[in-house]
Amino acid sequence: MSKLVVVKVNLSEIKTAIIDNGKIVNLFIDRNSTNKILNNIYIGKIKNVVYPLNIAFVDIGFNKPAYLNINKKTIIKTGQSIMVQVCKEPRENKGAKLTTDIVIPGKFLVYAPFGNISGISKNIKNKLIKNNLKKTISSLKNNLFLKGSIIIRTEAEKTSELEIKKEAKYILKLWKSIKLKFKNAKQISLIYKDLSVTLQVIRDYLTEDITFIYVDSYKEFNIIFNFLSFFYPKYIKKLTFYDNKIPSLEIIKHKVVDEIKNYFLSNKIRLKSGGYLIIQENEFICTIDVNSGNFIKEKTKENIAILINTEAAEEIMRLLKLRNIGGIIIVDFIDMKEIENKIILIKKLRKLANIDKAKVKICSITKLGLVEITRERKTKSILLSIGNKCKKCNGLGFVLSNESIFINVCNEIEEKLKISNYNYNKIIISFSANELIEYFNMKKNEIEKLFKIKVNINKKILNKSLKNNYEILLK
Repeated sequence: MSKLVVVKVNLSEIKTAIIDNGKIVNLFIDRNSTNKILNNIYIGKIKNVVYPLNIAFVDIGFNKPAYLNINKKTIIKTGQSIMVQVCKEPRENKGAKLTTDIVIPGKFLVYAPFGNISGISKNIKNKLIKNNLKKTISSLKNNLFLKGSIIIRTEAEKTSELEIKKEAKYILKLWKSIKLKFKNAKQISLIYKDLSVTLQVIRDYLTEDITFIYVDSYKEFNIIFNFLSFFYPKYIKKLTFYDNKIPSLEIIKHKVVDEIKNYFLSNKIRLKSGGYLIIQENEFICTIDVNSGNFIKEKTKENIAILINTEAAEEIMRLLKLRNIGGIIIVDFIDMKEIENKIILIKKLRKLANIDKAKVKICSITKLGLVEITRERKTKSILLSIGNKCKKCNGLGFVLSNESIFINVCNEIEEKLKISNYNYNKIIISFSANELIEYFNMKKNEIEKLFKIKVNINKKILNKSLKNNYEILLK
Protein backbone atom coordinates (compact mmCIF):
# COMPACT_ATOMS: atom_id res chain seq x y z
CA MET A 1 0.00 0.00 0.00
CA SER A 2 1.04 3.60 -0.54
CA LYS A 3 2.14 6.20 2.00
CA LEU A 4 -0.43 8.94 2.57
CA VAL A 5 -1.00 12.17 4.45
CA VAL A 6 -4.65 12.47 5.51
CA VAL A 7 -5.97 15.80 6.80
CA LYS A 8 -9.37 15.46 8.49
CA VAL A 9 -11.09 18.70 9.46
CA ASN A 10 -13.84 18.68 12.10
CA LEU A 11 -15.78 21.56 13.58
CA SER A 12 -13.20 22.44 16.23
CA GLU A 13 -10.04 20.54 15.35
CA ILE A 14 -7.82 19.31 12.54
CA LYS A 15 -6.30 15.84 12.62
CA THR A 16 -3.33 15.19 10.35
CA ALA A 17 -2.26 11.56 10.03
CA ILE A 18 0.56 9.88 8.16
CA ILE A 19 -0.45 6.40 7.04
CA ASP A 20 2.11 3.86 5.82
CA ASN A 21 0.96 0.48 4.50
CA GLY A 22 -2.44 0.94 6.09
CA LYS A 23 -1.04 1.82 9.53
CA ILE A 24 -1.06 5.23 11.19
CA VAL A 25 2.59 6.04 11.96
CA ASN A 26 2.14 9.68 13.03
CA LEU A 27 -0.84 11.66 14.25
CA PHE A 28 -1.08 15.38 14.99
CA ILE A 29 -4.09 17.16 16.52
CA ASP A 30 -4.62 20.91 16.28
CA ARG A 31 -7.57 22.36 18.20
CA ASN A 32 -9.02 25.83 17.75
CA SER A 33 -9.02 26.39 21.51
CA THR A 34 -5.37 25.41 21.98
CA ASN A 35 -2.95 28.30 22.09
CA LYS A 36 0.08 26.64 20.50
CA ILE A 37 3.21 28.67 21.24
CA LEU A 38 6.06 26.23 20.50
CA ASN A 39 8.73 27.88 18.25
CA ASN A 40 7.04 31.29 18.52
CA ILE A 41 9.42 34.21 19.02
CA TYR A 42 8.62 36.93 21.58
CA ILE A 43 9.98 40.15 22.97
CA GLY A 44 10.05 39.27 26.67
CA LYS A 45 10.93 41.16 29.82
CA ILE A 46 13.13 39.73 32.56
CA LYS A 47 11.05 39.45 35.76
CA ASN A 48 13.56 37.77 38.04
CA VAL A 49 17.04 36.20 37.88
CA VAL A 50 17.95 33.28 40.15
CA TYR A 51 21.72 32.95 39.67
CA PRO A 52 22.21 29.94 42.04
CA LEU A 53 19.85 27.96 39.78
CA ASN A 54 21.06 29.60 36.54
CA ILE A 55 17.47 30.50 35.64
CA ALA A 56 15.78 33.73 34.60
CA PHE A 57 12.00 34.12 34.67
CA VAL A 58 10.66 35.99 31.67
CA ASP A 59 7.29 37.64 31.06
CA ILE A 60 6.13 36.93 27.48
CA GLY A 61 2.52 37.95 28.01
CA PHE A 62 0.99 34.92 29.76
CA ASN A 63 -0.29 34.46 33.31
CA LYS A 64 2.56 32.12 34.21
CA PRO A 65 6.10 33.43 33.56
CA ALA A 66 8.32 31.40 31.23
CA TYR A 67 11.82 30.34 32.24
CA LEU A 68 15.19 30.68 30.55
CA ASN A 69 18.32 28.71 31.40
CA ILE A 70 21.36 31.00 31.63
CA ASN A 71 25.05 30.33 32.11
CA LYS A 72 27.20 31.93 34.78
CA LYS A 73 28.76 34.38 32.31
CA THR A 74 25.43 35.70 31.10
CA ILE A 75 24.72 39.18 32.44
CA ILE A 76 21.05 40.12 32.37
CA LYS A 77 19.06 42.51 34.53
CA THR A 78 15.52 42.61 35.84
CA GLY A 79 13.35 44.70 33.52
CA GLN A 80 15.59 44.07 30.50
CA SER A 81 13.91 43.36 27.13
CA ILE A 82 15.08 40.16 25.44
CA MET A 83 14.33 38.19 22.26
CA VAL A 84 13.34 34.62 23.14
CA GLN A 85 11.91 31.58 21.40
CA VAL A 86 9.68 28.94 23.00
CA CYS A 87 11.48 25.59 22.89
CA LYS A 88 9.08 23.68 25.15
CA GLU A 89 5.34 24.20 25.68
CA PRO A 90 4.13 25.05 29.22
CA ARG A 91 2.96 22.19 31.39
CA GLU A 92 0.41 22.13 34.20
CA ASN A 93 2.88 23.12 36.90
CA LYS A 94 5.54 24.79 34.75
CA GLY A 95 5.79 27.77 32.45
CA ALA A 96 7.11 27.57 28.89
CA LYS A 97 10.82 26.90 28.44
CA LEU A 98 12.65 29.57 26.43
CA THR A 99 15.91 29.91 24.57
CA THR A 100 17.84 32.86 23.14
CA ASP A 101 19.37 30.55 20.51
CA ILE A 102 16.80 31.40 17.86
CA VAL A 103 16.16 28.70 15.24
CA ILE A 104 14.16 29.13 12.01
CA PRO A 105 13.47 25.78 10.29
CA GLY A 106 12.74 25.13 6.64
CA LYS A 107 12.24 21.88 4.79
CA PHE A 108 15.83 21.69 3.53
CA LEU A 109 17.75 23.68 6.13
CA VAL A 110 17.61 25.12 9.62
CA TYR A 111 19.00 28.61 10.20
CA ALA A 112 20.36 29.60 13.62
CA PRO A 113 21.32 33.31 13.38
CA PHE A 114 23.29 33.23 16.66
CA GLY A 115 24.84 29.80 16.09
CA ASN A 116 28.54 29.12 15.52
CA ILE A 117 28.74 25.72 13.85
CA SER A 118 27.15 24.70 10.53
CA GLY A 119 26.62 21.08 9.59
CA ILE A 120 24.84 18.40 7.59
CA SER A 121 22.30 15.83 8.77
CA LYS A 122 23.94 12.59 9.92
CA ASN A 123 21.33 10.70 7.85
CA ILE A 124 23.03 11.88 4.66
CA LYS A 125 25.73 9.24 4.10
CA ASN A 126 26.79 9.80 0.47
CA LYS A 127 30.21 11.53 0.55
CA LEU A 128 29.80 13.23 -2.84
CA ILE A 129 26.42 14.69 -1.85
CA LYS A 130 27.83 15.80 1.52
CA ASN A 131 30.72 17.59 -0.19
CA ASN A 132 28.33 19.35 -2.57
CA LEU A 133 26.13 20.41 0.35
CA LYS A 134 29.17 21.80 2.19
CA LYS A 135 29.84 23.93 -0.88
CA THR A 136 26.20 25.02 -0.84
CA ILE A 137 26.57 26.17 2.79
CA SER A 138 29.66 28.22 1.86
CA SER A 139 27.85 29.69 -1.13
CA LEU A 140 24.85 30.70 1.01
CA LYS A 141 27.05 32.37 3.60
CA ASN A 142 29.10 34.25 1.02
CA ASN A 143 26.38 35.26 -1.45
CA LEU A 144 23.55 35.97 1.00
CA PHE A 145 25.81 37.30 3.75
CA LEU A 146 24.31 34.79 6.15
CA LYS A 147 25.78 35.05 9.61
CA GLY A 148 25.28 32.30 12.18
CA SER A 149 24.94 28.59 11.42
CA ILE A 150 23.16 26.56 8.77
CA ILE A 151 22.14 22.95 9.37
CA ILE A 152 21.28 21.03 6.21
CA ARG A 153 18.33 18.67 6.76
CA THR A 154 17.96 15.13 5.38
CA GLU A 155 15.42 16.17 2.74
CA ALA A 156 18.07 18.35 1.06
CA GLU A 157 19.79 15.18 -0.14
CA LYS A 158 17.17 14.76 -2.88
CA THR A 159 16.69 18.36 -3.92
CA SER A 160 18.53 20.88 -6.07
CA GLU A 161 20.86 23.63 -4.91
CA LEU A 162 18.44 26.12 -6.46
CA GLU A 163 15.58 25.02 -4.16
CA ILE A 164 17.84 25.18 -1.10
CA LYS A 165 18.92 28.74 -2.05
CA LYS A 166 15.30 29.77 -2.63
CA GLU A 167 14.36 28.58 0.86
CA ALA A 168 17.45 30.23 2.40
CA LYS A 169 16.50 33.58 0.81
CA TYR A 170 13.02 33.36 2.29
CA ILE A 171 14.33 32.44 5.77
CA LEU A 172 16.83 35.33 5.65
CA LYS A 173 14.05 37.75 4.68
CA LEU A 174 11.94 36.38 7.54
CA TRP A 175 14.81 36.82 10.02
CA LYS A 176 15.34 40.43 8.92
CA SER A 177 11.65 41.18 9.55
CA ILE A 178 11.89 39.59 13.02
CA LYS A 179 14.92 41.75 13.87
CA LEU A 180 13.13 44.86 12.67
CA LYS A 181 10.06 44.10 14.83
CA PHE A 182 12.33 43.56 17.84
CA LYS A 183 14.08 46.87 17.21
CA ASN A 184 10.87 48.86 16.84
CA ALA A 185 8.71 47.21 19.52
CA LYS A 186 8.51 48.91 22.89
CA GLN A 187 6.66 46.28 24.89
CA ILE A 188 6.17 42.54 25.42
CA SER A 189 4.80 41.07 22.21
CA LEU A 190 4.75 38.19 19.74
CA ILE A 191 7.06 38.96 16.83
CA TYR A 192 6.96 35.62 14.98
CA LYS A 193 4.22 32.96 14.99
CA ASP A 194 5.19 29.49 13.78
CA LEU A 195 3.28 27.57 11.12
CA SER A 196 0.07 25.74 11.95
CA VAL A 197 0.43 22.08 12.96
CA THR A 198 -0.81 20.87 9.55
CA LEU A 199 1.63 23.04 7.60
CA GLN A 200 4.48 21.92 9.87
CA VAL A 201 3.61 18.31 9.03
CA ILE A 202 3.51 19.15 5.31
CA ARG A 203 6.91 20.87 5.59
CA ASP A 204 8.66 18.24 7.72
CA TYR A 205 7.11 14.96 6.57
CA LEU A 206 6.23 15.47 2.90
CA THR A 207 8.76 13.48 0.87
CA GLU A 208 8.93 11.81 -2.53
CA ASP A 209 7.54 8.55 -1.13
CA ILE A 210 4.27 10.24 -0.05
CA THR A 211 1.78 9.31 -2.79
CA PHE A 212 -1.12 11.62 -1.92
CA ILE A 213 -2.15 14.35 0.52
CA TYR A 214 -5.89 13.92 1.09
CA VAL A 215 -7.79 16.89 2.55
CA ASP A 216 -11.54 16.92 3.30
CA SER A 217 -11.98 20.70 3.73
CA TYR A 218 -11.89 23.28 0.93
CA LYS A 219 -10.56 25.92 3.30
CA GLU A 220 -7.66 23.76 4.53
CA PHE A 221 -7.07 22.49 0.98
CA ASN A 222 -6.58 26.08 -0.24
CA ILE A 223 -4.22 26.89 2.67
CA ILE A 224 -2.06 23.86 1.86
CA PHE A 225 -2.25 24.58 -1.89
CA ASN A 226 -1.00 28.15 -1.41
CA PHE A 227 1.76 26.96 0.92
CA LEU A 228 2.97 24.33 -1.56
CA SER A 229 2.68 26.75 -4.50
CA PHE A 230 4.99 29.24 -2.81
CA PHE A 231 7.54 26.91 -1.23
CA TYR A 232 7.40 23.43 -2.78
CA PRO A 233 5.49 23.51 -6.10
CA LYS A 234 6.73 20.08 -7.22
CA TYR A 235 4.50 18.48 -4.56
CA ILE A 236 1.24 20.18 -5.67
CA LYS A 237 0.33 17.18 -7.84
CA LYS A 238 0.10 15.06 -4.66
CA LEU A 239 -2.58 17.29 -3.13
CA THR A 240 -6.11 15.88 -3.54
CA PHE A 241 -9.49 16.99 -2.20
CA TYR A 242 -11.78 14.19 -1.16
CA ASP A 243 -15.35 13.96 0.07
CA ASN A 244 -17.64 11.20 1.32
CA LYS A 245 -18.19 9.87 -2.19
CA ILE A 246 -14.88 7.97 -2.33
CA PRO A 247 -15.41 4.70 -0.38
CA SER A 248 -11.71 3.81 0.01
CA LEU A 249 -10.97 7.21 1.53
CA GLU A 250 -13.96 6.96 3.84
CA ILE A 251 -12.39 3.79 5.25
CA ILE A 252 -9.11 5.66 5.84
CA LYS A 253 -10.95 8.59 7.46
CA HIS A 254 -12.83 6.32 9.87
CA LYS A 255 -9.63 4.39 10.53
CA VAL A 256 -8.05 7.59 11.86
CA VAL A 257 -11.04 8.24 14.13
CA ASP A 258 -11.32 4.63 15.33
CA GLU A 259 -7.62 4.35 16.06
CA ILE A 260 -7.80 7.44 18.26
CA LYS A 261 -10.68 5.94 20.26
CA ASN A 262 -9.23 2.44 20.57
CA TYR A 263 -5.48 3.08 20.60
CA PHE A 264 -4.96 6.37 22.37
CA LEU A 265 -7.54 5.97 25.12
CA SER A 266 -6.56 2.42 26.07
CA ASN A 267 -3.83 1.39 28.47
CA LYS A 268 -3.78 -2.14 27.01
CA ILE A 269 -2.39 -2.68 23.51
CA ARG A 270 -2.65 -6.18 22.06
CA LEU A 271 0.12 -7.67 19.93
CA LYS A 272 -0.50 -9.97 16.97
CA SER A 273 1.35 -12.81 18.71
CA GLY A 274 -1.16 -12.85 21.56
CA GLY A 275 1.01 -10.83 23.94
CA TYR A 276 0.10 -7.35 25.08
CA LEU A 277 1.44 -4.07 26.47
CA ILE A 278 0.21 -2.28 29.57
CA ILE A 279 0.92 1.47 29.45
CA GLN A 280 0.74 3.85 32.38
CA GLU A 281 1.37 7.44 31.32
CA ASN A 282 1.43 10.61 33.35
CA GLU A 283 3.04 14.03 33.11
CA PHE A 284 6.36 12.91 34.57
CA ILE A 285 7.05 9.31 33.47
CA CYS A 286 5.64 6.56 31.27
CA THR A 287 5.93 2.88 32.17
CA ILE A 288 5.30 0.04 29.72
CA ASP A 289 4.98 -3.60 30.77
CA VAL A 290 5.39 -6.34 28.14
CA ASN A 291 3.32 -9.48 28.77
CA SER A 292 3.23 -12.84 26.98
CA GLY A 293 -0.52 -13.35 27.42
CA ASN A 294 -1.63 -16.77 26.17
CA PHE A 295 1.21 -17.21 23.67
CA ILE A 296 2.49 -20.84 23.78
CA LYS A 297 3.63 -21.56 20.20
CA GLU A 298 7.33 -21.69 21.07
CA LYS A 299 8.75 -24.57 23.13
CA THR A 300 11.09 -22.62 25.42
CA LYS A 301 10.62 -19.55 27.60
CA GLU A 302 13.61 -17.88 25.94
CA ASN A 303 12.11 -18.28 22.45
CA ILE A 304 8.76 -16.92 23.67
CA ALA A 305 10.55 -13.94 25.20
CA ILE A 306 12.56 -13.26 22.02
CA LEU A 307 9.50 -13.35 19.75
CA ILE A 308 7.22 -11.21 21.93
CA ASN A 309 9.96 -8.73 22.91
CA THR A 310 10.85 -8.21 19.24
CA GLU A 311 7.23 -7.52 18.31
CA ALA A 312 6.80 -5.33 21.40
CA ALA A 313 9.90 -3.26 20.52
CA GLU A 314 8.37 -2.31 17.15
CA GLU A 315 4.98 -1.47 18.68
CA ILE A 316 6.53 0.53 21.54
CA MET A 317 8.62 2.73 19.24
CA ARG A 318 5.56 3.29 17.03
CA LEU A 319 3.49 4.08 20.11
CA LEU A 320 5.95 6.67 21.43
CA LYS A 321 5.78 8.56 18.12
CA LEU A 322 2.05 8.14 17.68
CA ARG A 323 1.10 9.22 21.20
CA ASN A 324 3.91 11.80 21.28
CA ILE A 325 5.15 10.41 24.58
CA GLY A 326 8.27 12.19 25.80
CA GLY A 327 10.48 12.41 28.86
CA ILE A 328 11.46 9.23 30.72
CA ILE A 329 10.01 5.90 29.56
CA ILE A 330 10.68 2.67 31.48
CA VAL A 331 9.98 -0.62 29.64
CA ASP A 332 9.78 -3.95 31.44
CA PHE A 333 10.42 -6.53 28.71
CA ILE A 334 9.96 -10.26 29.27
CA ASP A 335 13.10 -11.55 30.94
CA MET A 336 15.73 -13.12 28.66
CA LYS A 337 18.67 -15.13 29.99
CA GLU A 338 21.01 -14.97 26.99
CA ILE A 339 23.16 -11.81 26.86
CA GLU A 340 23.28 -12.02 23.05
CA ASN A 341 19.48 -11.80 22.85
CA LYS A 342 19.50 -8.73 25.10
CA ILE A 343 22.06 -7.04 22.84
CA ILE A 344 19.97 -7.85 19.73
CA LEU A 345 16.88 -6.28 21.38
CA ILE A 346 18.74 -3.05 22.26
CA LYS A 347 20.16 -2.81 18.72
CA LYS A 348 16.65 -3.19 17.30
CA LEU A 349 15.30 -0.45 19.57
CA ARG A 350 18.13 1.91 18.58
CA LYS A 351 17.56 1.21 14.89
CA LEU A 352 13.85 1.99 15.27
CA ALA A 353 14.71 5.16 17.25
CA ASN A 354 16.66 6.50 14.26
CA ILE A 355 13.40 6.78 12.29
CA ASP A 356 11.93 9.12 14.93
CA LYS A 357 12.35 12.86 14.27
CA ALA A 358 12.53 13.46 18.04
CA LYS A 359 15.81 12.82 19.85
CA VAL A 360 15.65 9.37 21.45
CA LYS A 361 18.19 7.68 23.70
CA ILE A 362 18.03 3.93 24.42
CA CYS A 363 19.97 2.73 27.48
CA SER A 364 21.21 -0.82 28.00
CA ILE A 365 19.10 -3.36 29.90
CA THR A 366 19.50 -2.94 33.65
CA LYS A 367 20.12 -5.76 36.13
CA LEU A 368 16.40 -5.75 36.86
CA GLY A 369 15.66 -6.35 33.17
CA LEU A 370 14.36 -2.82 32.50
CA VAL A 371 15.11 -0.64 29.47
CA GLU A 372 15.31 3.09 30.08
CA ILE A 373 14.37 5.36 27.18
CA THR A 374 14.43 9.14 27.02
CA ARG A 375 12.53 10.90 24.25
CA GLU A 376 12.59 14.62 23.49
CA ARG A 377 9.45 16.31 24.77
CA LYS A 378 8.44 19.72 23.43
CA THR A 379 4.65 19.47 23.66
CA LYS A 380 2.09 17.47 25.60
CA SER A 381 1.43 13.88 24.62
CA ILE A 382 -1.75 13.16 22.65
CA LEU A 383 -3.40 11.67 25.74
CA LEU A 384 -2.65 14.70 27.92
CA SER A 385 -3.79 16.99 25.07
CA ILE A 386 -7.22 15.44 24.53
CA GLY A 387 -8.04 14.62 28.15
CA ASN A 388 -8.29 16.19 31.60
CA LYS A 389 -7.07 14.72 34.85
CA CYS A 390 -9.86 12.69 36.41
CA LYS A 391 -11.13 14.48 39.53
CA LYS A 392 -12.53 11.29 41.03
CA CYS A 393 -9.22 9.40 40.93
CA ASN A 394 -7.01 12.42 41.64
CA GLY A 395 -5.07 12.21 38.41
CA LEU A 396 -4.44 8.45 38.32
CA GLY A 397 -6.62 8.10 35.21
CA PHE A 398 -8.10 10.28 32.47
CA VAL A 399 -11.52 11.17 31.08
CA LEU A 400 -12.33 13.02 27.89
CA SER A 401 -12.51 16.79 28.31
CA ASN A 402 -15.84 18.59 27.85
CA GLU A 403 -14.49 20.00 24.59
CA SER A 404 -13.66 16.49 23.32
CA ILE A 405 -17.17 15.27 24.21
CA PHE A 406 -18.62 18.34 22.47
CA ILE A 407 -16.63 17.53 19.32
CA ASN A 408 -17.75 13.87 19.46
CA VAL A 409 -21.40 14.87 19.95
CA CYS A 410 -21.26 17.32 17.01
CA ASN A 411 -19.61 14.71 14.78
CA GLU A 412 -22.26 12.13 15.71
CA ILE A 413 -25.09 14.60 15.08
CA GLU A 414 -23.57 15.44 11.69
CA GLU A 415 -23.39 11.73 10.76
CA LYS A 416 -26.98 11.05 11.90
CA LEU A 417 -28.31 14.04 9.96
CA LYS A 418 -26.44 13.01 6.81
CA ILE A 419 -27.82 9.47 6.96
CA SER A 420 -31.36 10.80 7.40
CA ASN A 421 -30.88 13.41 4.67
CA TYR A 422 -31.52 16.10 7.32
CA ASN A 423 -35.09 14.90 7.77
CA TYR A 424 -35.39 15.97 11.43
CA ASN A 425 -36.30 19.23 13.19
CA LYS A 426 -35.23 18.54 16.80
CA ILE A 427 -32.22 17.05 18.63
CA ILE A 428 -32.38 15.76 22.23
CA ILE A 429 -29.00 15.31 23.92
CA SER A 430 -29.03 13.57 27.30
CA PHE A 431 -26.36 13.42 30.01
CA SER A 432 -26.25 12.05 33.52
CA ALA A 433 -23.41 14.34 34.67
CA ASN A 434 -24.43 17.82 35.84
CA GLU A 435 -21.10 19.25 34.66
CA LEU A 436 -21.83 18.17 31.06
CA ILE A 437 -25.39 19.49 31.23
CA GLU A 438 -24.09 22.88 32.35
CA TYR A 439 -21.40 22.88 29.63
CA PHE A 440 -23.79 21.86 26.82
CA ASN A 441 -26.39 24.41 27.90
CA MET A 442 -23.68 27.04 27.28
CA LYS A 443 -22.97 25.43 23.88
CA LYS A 444 -26.63 24.95 22.92
CA ASN A 445 -26.87 28.05 20.73
CA GLU A 446 -23.63 27.08 18.98
CA ILE A 447 -25.03 23.62 18.09
CA GLU A 448 -28.31 25.12 16.89
CA LYS A 449 -26.40 27.59 14.74
CA LEU A 450 -24.15 24.87 13.31
CA PHE A 451 -26.97 22.49 12.31
CA LYS A 452 -29.89 24.95 12.00
CA ILE A 453 -32.06 22.74 14.21
CA LYS A 454 -33.68 23.07 17.66
CA VAL A 455 -31.69 21.45 20.50
CA ASN A 456 -32.86 20.23 23.93
CA ILE A 457 -30.37 19.33 26.69
CA ASN A 458 -31.75 16.76 29.16
CA LYS A 459 -30.64 15.06 32.37
CA LYS A 460 -31.03 11.30 32.23
CA ILE A 461 -29.57 8.35 34.11
CA LEU A 462 -27.72 6.58 31.31
CA ASN A 463 -26.96 2.89 31.09
CA LYS A 464 -23.40 2.30 32.35
CA SER A 465 -22.82 -0.17 29.53
CA LEU A 466 -23.08 2.69 27.02
CA LYS A 467 -19.72 3.38 25.38
CA ASN A 468 -20.38 7.15 25.39
CA ASN A 469 -21.40 9.29 28.35
CA TYR A 470 -24.26 10.83 26.40
CA GLU A 471 -27.28 9.88 24.30
CA ILE A 472 -28.49 11.60 21.11
CA LEU A 473 -32.06 11.32 19.80
CA LEU A 474 -33.34 13.00 16.63
CA LYS A 475 -37.03 13.82 16.20
